Amino acid sequence: LFRSQSGDINGVGIWGIEALIREYIELKKQFIHKNLQLSFNLSPKQLVSENLGVTFQNIAKKYKIPVNAITIEIAEFAMFERHEIVYKNINDLKELGFKVAVDGVGLDQKTLVKLGNSPIDIIKLDKTFFDYEESFIQDKYIELLVDLAKSSNKLIICEGIENYELVEKIKKFGIEYAQGFYFSKPLPQEDVVNYINNEGSLKSLISPIMKEENIETTEED
Repeated sequence: LFRSQSGDINGVGIWGIEALIREYIELKKQFIHKNLQLSFNLSPKQLVSENLGVTFQNIAKKYKIPVNAITIEIAEFAMFERHEIVYKNINDLKELGFKVAVDGVGLDQKTLVKLGNSPIDIIKLDKTFFDYEESFIQDKYIELLVDLAKSSNKLIICEGIENYELVEKIKKFGIEYAQGFYFSKPLPQEDVVNYINNEGSLKSLISPIMKEENIETTEED
């Protein structure tokens, strides 16, 4: 997104989020009985906004959206900056009914502890987690992360899946949800409609690892 003349990046960001929600509502009208999920990124600057909870409460009232169908993603490093306001905002979003995902999870013990204690719903892993030669230590770390997610009722989604080999690899660890070019490249709205209409013939939607439609966009500074 561009920066407004006033420098209010939060205002511009919210404008973009509202545009996405309007598109989601129009798409939902065409597929009333489909479980369409909307996911978008929240920038670190937006995440430390003192009025974030009130802002999203107003958005929910304005558009009368099913908030449990919307996932708000945050960058992993944002969880370590201004800890108190970040966690307050995450809790406020969850109390409103939104789902919260953390992106860019790192490979270290500190991250595991943070994830275990955080009020998030979804952990998103990059494919780099699995781009390695056979490694006992790496496998054990992934197993710990999956066990942590299950024990704390968190969902794991693997990003950047580009081929079936990676699908098989993540299934080995009990990861059931994924996204990436193997399923579909980014699509304009009109092509999303065709994509959903033809789901019976699309390998991405009948793949054993992922059978649920997900509309994902990114909002950045």
